[in-house]
Amino acid sequence: MKNKKNMLLVLTFFTIMMLLAACGTSTPDTAYDNNPYEGNTMNDEPDPSPQETEPDPEPQPSIPAQATLNITSRSDEMLNRFSIQHSYDFLDFFAYHQGLGEDSHFFSIEGNWGVVLWSDVPLRDVQAIIIDYTDDDEHTRTFVAHADHVADEIPADTLLILDRFVTVGGVSPREGISFVDSHGVRRYFAIADDRRGEPGDPPFFLFEFENEGIWPRITDNVAFDLQIEEEELWGARVSLWG
Repeated sequence: MKNKKNMLLVLTFFTIMMLLAACGTSTPDTAYDNNPYEGNTMNDEPDPSPQETEPDPEPQPSIPAQATLNITSRSDEMLNRFSIQHSYDFLDFFAYHQGLGEDSHFFSIEGNWGVVLWSDVPLRDVQAIIIDYTDDDEHTRTFVAHADHVADEIPADTLLILDRFVTVGGVSPREGISFVDSHGVRRYFAIADDRRGEPGDPPFFLFEFENEGIWPRITDNVAFDLQIEEEELWGARVSLWG
């Protein structure tokens, strides 16, 4: 009888312990409930990153519908007309490639002499050039034998002075200039002096050619009076485009 009571007490004790354990079990809170950092939950979407914008392109200078290149003799009157000038000594370049020493008569010519050029558009990567010719079966071809850097850019309405400019080629000039125009095209011009001496003739003319192209290429030179007081001086103008 006593053993049965002891067994009953043991069973009752275990029953009570199991009931207490069951009552103390609850569903745990989720890992992100009661989060002290507001909004920092797994379900929150990150703030969108700011959109990167391309910088506005720099405005490109407009290209005029027409452009010209002008040439005449160097003179004090012409230098006084232009507030911006760029000067280049052509004789040193010429003499070096022609094998001329300082005893050449060109170096003994006194005074300031040469040619001046100007344009109404910028001329970029300007070069002085020595020109040569070669004959094939059918044509005479022109090519640049030597070139020397004159200026990175000659702005519009700036006087380019080729001091002590020498030309000995006559109808087939061997001296000239080259530059890149506003369209990004490299242009080549031979400079020929006037040997007729007729009234109204410019002292120099420009003949455009293609490097390694056929010579001659017809270039229309328009003569114009520079209207210098007490002196008759003419210039030649060629169209670059338009």
